[in-house]
Formats: sequence, C-alpha cells, structure tokens
Amino acid sequence: MQEAPRSGASCKHYPWHYTGGIQPFVGFQEMIPQEKAREIAREWIEAWNSHDLDSIMSHYSDDVELTSPIAVKLLGDESGVVSGKDALRTYFEKGLAAFPDLKFELTEVYASVRSIVVLYRRLNGPAGAELMAINAEGKIEKVVAHYV
Repeated sequence: MQEAPRSGASCKHYPWHYTGGIQPFVGFQEMIPQEKAREIAREWIEAWNSHDLDSIMSHYSDDVELTSPIAVKLLGDESGVVSGKDALRTYFEKGLAAFPDLKFELTEVYASVRSIVVLYRRLNGPAGAELMAINAEGKIEKVVAHYV
C-alpha cells in the first residue's frame, strides 16, 4: 500500500490525501443550506435531462475535476479522472452520444459544508450518487461519481 506523502502535497493516486488527512474542498466556506442544495441538484438534473450541453456545462467551474467509473470506460483511462472544463465537455459529449436516451430522476440530496451529494435514478440504468464540491460562485469544482 502506498504511503501518503509527508510534505503536504497530494498523493499521485489519491489527490485528496495529504498529511493532514482528507483535504478540504475550497468552495463554500460554510454549510450549504438544504434548500440551496436541492436547487443546485434540481437544476443539474434538468440540464442533464435536456441534453443541452451548454446548460450542463454552466454548472461547472473552469478548473473542475471529475472522477467517474464511466470515464474509465468511455475514455480508456484507468484513473477515471477528467480535469478542466474543456476536457469535461468532450467527455460529456461522448457520454450523451453513447447514452442518447439518458434521463435522471432525483431521489435525494444531502447538504454539507462546501459540498452536496446528489442521489438519482437513471431511467433504464443504474442508480447514482455524486459528491459535488461547490465553490464560492456556486459552481461545481470537484465531482466524485458512484454507481450501483
């Protein structure tokens, strides 16, 4: 097992690890209100269900980082990491082409400090949960996607 770096720098395989434990997200500096979390999630689901790529991308910061097992499959990159808004747009284009009938149904939203978790059901597909770090401008800056 690889040891976390001692210098405080990110670990190559697990960039959220550093010597102080789990590196905090940098967005909201306080608890995100539950109603704000629901609003973010509803708008995000609506954008995906519209298949409007510009609308989808409007939710993300320029320096966004997404980690997803679907990225492993679609991009052939074992890290599953997509970095930056341009790369994310390309990845989402591939995803929408691969899943032309993609539709989500929001099932639950959890609010926390600087992040939310969005649980949803994919019509004709697995359920999903996405941990989203939200920056001070209300944009998603980090995503970790999980699927059943």
